[in-house]
Amino acid sequence: MKSATILLSLLFLFSCASQNNTDDKKMAKIYSKKGTNDLILKNYTEALGNLLKAIEYDDENDEIHNNLGMAYYFKKNKAKAILHLKKSILLNPKNIDAKMNIATIYMNDGDHAKAEAIYKKSVEEDLTYTGHFRTYYNLSLIEEARNNPEKVKYYLKKSISENQLYCPSHFKLGQLAIEERNFYSAVDHFKSASGGTCQKEPIAHYYQAISHLKLRQYESARFKLEEIVSRFPDSEYKRKAENKLASFQAIINQPERVQY
Repeated sequence: MKSATILLSLLFLFSCASQNNTDDKKMAKIYSKKGTNDLILKNYTEALGNLLKAIEYDDENDEIHNNLGMAYYFKKNKAKAILHLKKSILLNPKNIDAKMNIATIYMNDGDHAKAEAIYKKSVEEDLTYTGHFRTYYNLSLIEEARNNPEKVKYYLKKSISENQLYCPSHFKLGQLAIEERNFYSAVDHFKSASGGTCQKEPIAHYYQAISHLKLRQYESARFKLEEIVSRFPDSEYKRKAENKLASFQAIINQPERVQY
């Protein structure tokens, strides 16, 4: 009889522990969702607070550690950011988001070799990851820092082969095309760079206009410059566009010289 009583007590304790664990997971999910939304909205202080609460309830959740690492990073605490990103990877070696985040921190910190190793290994091992267009773009930034334009171009082309709409890669390819005086290619890349998530940024529109000017496609250039003045009235590119309009308008209006 005494053994039975002990057994029942243990079953009761296990039952309570299981219920507490379920409640903790629920609370962790609630705070994690709030913190993630705060990260997206760039409310980094609120994100940090909510994710710290989430981790109190579930310290073994790799996704929470990843997001908490990024909250610390945006709050300028790189050491704690790396600590939580490493914990995320330790908990789940397949968490490629955490790998990409820690590699980007290394890259931004100038540790190109360490970042490159993580990027390249991820490209080789995680073939189903849909975000490798960013991986290739970041590899192009590393090669740009090394002053290696051919490899820059190689990785940018790899980037847009993964995602034709990735405007940052198109913009950099447009810049390279201008340096090579391939203005037709520059127009195409800057046109692509002015769409997608970059459509609210005036810089690609401006360089598209410059490329048209280099090709003496004055009407196309005028249209694009007037669009910049109209769409981006509070940007520095409005002033630049107005100056360009004034400078080449005189050239267009000049009468043709007749030789006798």
